[in-house]
Amino acid sequence: MKAAWPVLSSLDVDAAVGAPRAREAGATSEAPVSAPAGPPPGGALPAQPIDDIQGTAAAVVAGILAALRRRRERLSDQRIVVVGAGAAGIGIARLLRTAVRAEGGSEHTVHRVVVMLDPQGLVFDGREGVEDDQRPFAMPGRELVRLGFASAGRYDLMRLGIAGVGPYDLETVVRHVHPTVLVGTTGVPGVFTEAVIREMAARVPRPIVLPPSNPAARCGAASPDVLAWTGWAGGGGYR
Repeated sequence: MKAAWPVLSSLDVDAAVGAPRAREAGATSEAPVSAPAGPPPGGALPAQPIDDIQGTAAAVVAGILAALRRRRERLSDQRIVVVGAGAAGIGIARLLRTAVRAEGGSEHTVHRVVVMLDPQGLVFDGREGVEDDQRPFAMPGRELVRLGFASAGRYDLMRLGIAGVGPYDLETVVRHVHPTVLVGTTGVPGVFTEAVIREMAARVPRPIVLPPSNPAARCGAASPDVLAWTGWAGGGGYR
């Protein structure tokens, strides 16, 4: 956290993250997250962050920045896969984009850094079931084609409602995107499988894996497993 503070402290976390809609796992309807209607008796209190959104986003982005500082790499050069497109995942994605802008990244870079998955898999432009607050993070069709998920012709047919494209699960996304950072907010234990982590580690020398869901029983992967699957079990430390 100390290593990330110079960057993180310059960001307006509340403004960057906002209040994405709260979404329970598997729910089909959502309710907006909102602050109390008015100040308490005796005067207003300072605005407080919504812990599961702003707090989680700040902690995760700080962890990524600290790890990148150790690797001497820029946030703008990463491909970050966020697994979980609920309130916490969207908050993290929004703050990551703000941090990339603060680093001087172009708008093209800002939009390519974060790749998002929801329970249906990769979130991409034109896919059914993409919620309004997920739409800014949907992978554009040209990027879907460039990364080899689908041919241009197949994607065009999907846009016309003639053929389907996807869904693309996490292992498929890792194989095509080659992420350097993996973040999980689903609360689904074991979502980061051995196959997923090994696929990532085969393409990235020092992968950063952050499965911050709690309690530990709902974590995306156990630390000892990640260390073993990435080849860092000999003492490299949890990245």
